[in-house]
Amino acid sequence: MNSGAKFVRADLHIHSFGEGTGSFDVTDEQMTPQSIVDTAIAANLKIISITDHNEIFNCKTAVDYAVDKDILVILGIEVSTTQGHLLVYFETFKDLRSFHGKLTISEDKERCSQGIVECLNLACLNNGFGILAHIELDSGFEKTVGRFNAQMNDLFCHPSLLALEISKKSSFELYTGNDFD
Repeated sequence: MNSGAKFVRADLHIHSFGEGTGSFDVTDEQMTPQSIVDTAIAANLKIISITDHNEIFNCKTAVDYAVDKDILVILGIEVSTTQGHLLVYFETFKDLRSFHGKLTISEDKERCSQGIVECLNLACLNNGFGILAHIELDSGFEKTVGRFNAQMNDLFCHPSLLALEISKKSSFELYTGNDFD
């Protein structure tokens, strides 16, 4: 009998290679969607998401490739907003494509003109949800907007923002009740 929830190994923030289909900053030609899925399975990951910067096509390729494999690939994107990076996830490619089609992405694929709240609003309209990416790094929300202001409060209360991604274990305490600064 299944006792309910269980822990699984997952990586929901992976970038892939591919000119016009993957992240603009990935130069390793081995980082194809198929290679990522196969490597994740070999590493005993059960859930992954290819979240390329401002691009959606390789995550769809990975989902299609993984159909008969022992892994769940979640559709996603990392949007390089004017206020920092935002991971956004969707159940269907139709919803992801609709969301992506409403973004204003620079020709070099490096930037999105929308802010985080606007992206979260669009995600909500397309059945998606967001996670602030590497919040404490230079490309994260905290470094681009700052801590403890009205804008941060509005964002943290947004119904489509479900989590924060913290990149360094040493930063964890900064986002708990144990941070007294």
